[in-house]
Amino acid sequence: MSVSLESITFSYTRDDLFRDFTIHFDEGSVAVLLGPSGCGKTTLLHFLAGLRIPMKGKISSPVFDTDTVENAAPIPGDPKAFSRRTSCVFQEPRLFPWRTVSENVRIPLHNLYSVSEAKDRVGYFLALVGLEGKGHAYPAELSGGQRQRASLARAFAFPSSLVLMDEPFQSLDLPLRIQLMDVTLDLLKAEPRTVIAVTHDPREAIYLGDRVVVLGGKPVNIVLDRPVDLSRADRSYSSSASASLEALLFFALVN
Repeated sequence: MSVSLESITFSYTRDDLFRDFTIHFDEGSVAVLLGPSGCGKTTLLHFLAGLRIPMKGKISSPVFDTDTVENAAPIPGDPKAFSRRTSCVFQEPRLFPWRTVSENVRIPLHNLYSVSEAKDRVGYFLALVGLEGKGHAYPAELSGGQRQRASLARAFAFPSSLVLMDEPFQSLDLPLRIQLMDVTLDLLKAEPRTVIAVTHDPREAIYLGDRVVVLGGKPVNIVLDRPVDLSRADRSYSSSASASLEALLFFALVN
């Protein structure tokens, strides 16, 4: 499903963070939100996840059974309503340390599949993220990158239509960051989803996104909204083909 926020107004203080703000996300696309700290990127994810409710406006997101904020509430009931659910990937892996990797990935699948089906799905996604054979390990036995791989496997193993990613690669060094972005793209090939990701890094936005939206200003507005019309090779960190788009994104961020 497509996702949108229409005429959203919200504030944490006396000044509006968002005022009559509107943005739409196409189904099956990867949109990356780029902007300085405090510009509302994570707050937008919270709206779509149902963790915050704007003061005014309309929301179209899998977690809501109505698009009017006045009546909005996370949907109750049948956990098998897959298409109306959302997965999240955070800056930290957020794995339960007392559970194995397989058990962590299996947690959101409770009541959705039979025991054997859930086991197969967990194994399938652990293999996709390169953790085949690590299912019996505990998080403390994994590297930081492996723990984030497990977090990605958990998000995609859950059959949601929308994946929200809040700077999941921020704390990683560049080679590992690229590896995990490749893992994410492999997961999307296996099971396409609508993805909305947050980052501070223009290069990361170009590498991962089909579209980059730069946010800024007070109240927040869309400073730049551009498709990433580049081949996978041209998105590479070593390619100069993306230099003009990267420069444009940097200019939008600092002006």
